Amino acid sequence: VIMKRKADNSLIFSPPPLGTVLWLPGLPGAGTKIYDRSPYGNHGTITGATWKFNGRIWYLDYDGTDDWVLIGTNLAAFNITVFHYHCWFKLDVLETNKTLFSSYDYDGVNEYGFICWPSNVNKLMLRLSAGVGGNFTTCVGDTTLIADKWYCADFVNASATSHLLYLNGALDKSETTNFTVTFNALCKVLLGASHESSGDAYVNKLNGQQALESFENVVPTATQVAKKFAEEKSLLGVV
Repeated sequence: VIMKRKADNSLIFSPPPLGTVLWLPGLPGAGTKIYDRSPYGNHGTITGATWKFNGRIWYLDYDGTDDWVLIGTNLAAFNITVFHYHCWFKLDVLETNKTLFSSYDYDGVNEYGFICWPSNVNKLMLRLSAGVGGNFTTCVGDTTLIADKWYCADFVNASATSHLLYLNGALDKSETTNFTVTFNALCKVLLGASHESSGDAYVNKLNGQQALESFENVVPTATQVAKKFAEEKSLLGVV
């Protein structure tokens, strides 16, 4: 899925692939809304984050203090067993455990859902939680991230025993830990933050930028991930 431009500079959105639950390419003049272009209309409400334009695409800028996007859905409703989250991101500073995307809740004892973020060692991390007992597992990438650089990230939960991270179209890490993620009714879907119902708080806020986010309940091939990166990289000025 890629955005194209007409002669008048207006945007054309290619149809997202089958299985897409969320496709957020951005839209000029959207104000406090980000519009989902998937069939489900999972539009987001923006708090604090601001729209920026790089001459090619619009993206969201987060200050790391009081910015996030709340998506009006709960992934439990989609019976998610496998998933693929895709985005472009840039970190203003290297701060650990700052959320890119989450469908997560911590109630003070138990953790549910998952978080996609740069980890406490400045590498990509997919954190999966199993609910009662606070049981969780992680898949941590091999590449160390740096600040002020656009990256393309793909987080893939291919099965209970296959968890994959791709960075700039190439496989960065593969884990085979046997683990099944569990959602609860409070797993709010957020961009730029994660949710803790123990204090009804939004935490782990992103200090940086995000663009071209999508979430689908299908597993891409390595070839498809590489192709998407190749199609989109010029929009972010990546050579």
